[in-house]
Amino acid sequence: MSDAHFDGLDEKLRLPIMPAARPPAVEPVGYHIMQVRPPGYAHADALTELAQATCHGLRRLGAPASLNAPPRAGDRQIVFGSHLLDAQAAAVLPPDAIIYNTEQMTDESPWLGSTYLNLLRTHRVWDYSEQNVLRLRELGVGDAHYVPVGFVPQLVRIAPALEDIDVLFYGSLNPRRQHVLDELAQRGLKVVHLFGKYGAERDHAIARAKVVLSIHFYESKIFEVVRVSYLLSNFKAVVAECGPDTEVEPDLRGAVRGVPYAELADACVALVGDGMERRALGERGYNVFAARRAENILANALGLPGPPSAPSAVPRMLNVGSGKDYRPDHLNIDINCAWGPDAVLDLASAALIGSQVKTQRFGAVTIQEDYFDTLVANDVLEHILDLTGAMSNALRLLRPGGMFQIAVPYDLGLGAWQDPTHVRAFNENSWLYYTDWHWYLGWTDARFDTVKLEFQPTAFGSELVQASKPLAEILRTPRAVDSMRVVLRKRYLQDSERREAEARQPGTQRP
Repeated sequence: MSDAHFDGLDEKLRLPIMPAARPPAVEPVGYHIMQVRPPGYAHADALTELAQATCHGLRRLGAPASLNAPPRAGDRQIVFGSHLLDAQAAAVLPPDAIIYNTEQMTDESPWLGSTYLNLLRTHRVWDYSEQNVLRLRELGVGDAHYVPVGFVPQLVRIAPALEDIDVLFYGSLNPRRQHVLDELAQRGLKVVHLFGKYGAERDHAIARAKVVLSIHFYESKIFEVVRVSYLLSNFKAVVAECGPDTEVEPDLRGAVRGVPYAELADACVALVGDGMERRALGERGYNVFAARRAENILANALGLPGPPSAPSAVPRMLNVGSGKDYRPDHLNIDINCAWGPDAVLDLASAALIGSQVKTQRFGAVTIQEDYFDTLVANDVLEHILDLTGAMSNALRLLRPGGMFQIAVPYDLGLGAWQDPTHVRAFNENSWLYYTDWHWYLGWTDARFDTVKLEFQPTAFGSELVQASKPLAEILRTPRAVDSMRVVLRKRYLQDSERREAEARQPGTQRP
């Protein structure tokens, strides 16, 4: 080596020793959910709910995720509707992008062209159907994986409405679908068909429908869970073409009224005429689908840590202000330890969500958001000073679709003010700010809908009922009504409701 080399090395050694630089913080891998939307093609919105479920599921895992927004540098793309890409757009898709295929891979499919198949063969592919995955592998798609459609609470959001549609079908028509709709109309049912309608207009039609019908377009016999999942998330009774040879996950067979093609009309007629069975089917469908958590499915598909699981021993029913009404099958809480509740907690406390308590029956319990199926508050709310805080916590504690069962004194009844610890009474308008006027309380994510409002008359009020007095007159008569029973159901806001709620917040211009 030359002297010059040693001189240079010596110069480096004489430099002051600096502390080693800290390695840059490693940000978690992010995901960018992209919907392909060709100009003027309205049907791209058919995949909106699936894309939203994926985005919310990733966020529930703690992974950064964006939907149809500018991605962060390094975000991995998950693409919905990639069958709509032309060759030029497909060519620039990142090689690590994940394609979520929602098309049925049968010989009848119009999407089995070279452009789409080449795209699938060069990317990781997710598919909702195991039958599709097998077919894709036969077609040379080696990196194809079964990733079923999962549930996220944010999609429990369709506002209830008067059910004045007997049977709703939405989607494109072909002879086999049209035949069933014609038969239903001939049998006297009010049938509505929607095509190219999405978002609020479609959701309002779903809310008005007693039954929503799902019929195969192809003879491939793959259950259309992509279409049905949003309906199950919103307690709708679904009649679906589902014969013995239909590919459908075993749990979902009980979530819908699945019958062969020839029996679809009979099944619709029977459900339209049986409101009790229709509601039971909607509840059962919701409960089955809600167990298929999107975050668990995505964690498995991406090799990510799953979410922490809740202790199985803790009941999903919460009895608030249990007092003398202790319920062994509930988690009982009360602000007064003298009543011997499972935990001493204040429903109105700002620190309630996420707090930990030790209980004799269940050990250490963390009060979790979106956990309880039912909240019960019998003769409790009239004692709470910070009622808006309590109702906000109740909304957060309930899972979407969960019920808040309430009993309170009526404001014109004798019992409303006989107890000196009462700080308020209630009437039929007392629930408006938790339902339609949710924005007033700053609720921009979720709200309640009124499921039931019943009045318990006094002996005097019963005489007015027997005399056929109108309900409005009875409610205005002092001492005629003793108490109210109310059932509220939690749901997430629709996009239009969220925009309005955000626009009405303080510091924004009111619409």
